[in-house]
Formats: sequence, C-alpha cells, structure tokens
Amino acid sequence: LEGSALIANDFAHLCANVSPAALAACKGFSSLLSVMPECRVAAKHAASAMHDITEGGVLGAAWEIAYREGLGLVIDLNAIPVREETRALCEAVGLDPLRLIGSGSLLLLTDDPETMLGALHAADIPAAQIGYVTESGFADADGNALAPPAADELYKLF
Repeated sequence: LEGSALIANDFAHLCANVSPAALAACKGFSSLLSVMPECRVAAKHAASAMHDITEGGVLGAAWEIAYREGLGLVIDLNAIPVREETRALCEAVGLDPLRLIGSGSLLLLTDDPETMLGALHAADIPAAQIGYVTESGFADADGNALAPPAADELYKLF
C-alpha cells in the first residue's frame, strides 16, 4: 500500500499509461497504512510471529521473518494478493510489486491458518494464505530458490 501511494503521489509523471482512477486509488492508500486491526485479530488467534511489510515488500518481510525465526518458507507467489491498481502502477514504472515497500500489510505465521483467515475475514480484513513453513530454505511453490532481499524496488525510481 505504501509503495503504491508513494509512486502515485511522487512519480505520477512516470505513470502516463495508468488510468486516473487507479492513480487516485493509489494516492488514497496512504490512509490505510496502520496494521493495528490486523495485529489485534492475529494476537487473539495465536499468531506465532507478525511482521509489518515494509522496505523490501512481502518477499523481503517473508525472508526476514524466516531468518529471524530460524525457519524456511515456501511462498506461492500467485497466492499473494496484489491490488490491481498496484499491479498497473508497478507495470508502468517497471517495478516488482512483491519487492516494493508494503506498509499497511501484515505478514504472520500461525499453526492454524484456517481459523486465522476466518477471524481476519470476519473482521473485514482481506487475507490469504501465501505459503508454509519448512525447516530451511526460501523458495517459491515450484521449488525455485527465492533471492534474499535487496534494495527496495522504490529506489529504482530515484
């Protein structure tokens, strides 16, 4: 959310092919950057780890949480929700939305994803299961190794 808002507000001149409606929606994402509602639900439903998705995007956050917890992760890249407006904006400026600063989104680990997803959805919080824990490694659903985080995609615009 934050990366979309930053691009729409500060780099709109690079987004000639993005519809005005999508640009306006992305500019409004600035009001959605708190993850406190998600944290409250996750804490009540036994999340074992939580990480605000900031610099490096969802893949950076996933790598950081796996590293911190001493775990491996398999991430289904196609299961990661990306708003259509964000996808359009990133395509216009040549950035990977999965490696773009994502404040306003929360990554969490739980032993009971079905219950957690149900609780989040009941609180009107969009959520998806995007992967699972392994003993080691960081890979996509096809078994391809995923690179550790590098500089956030946003820096490519400077």
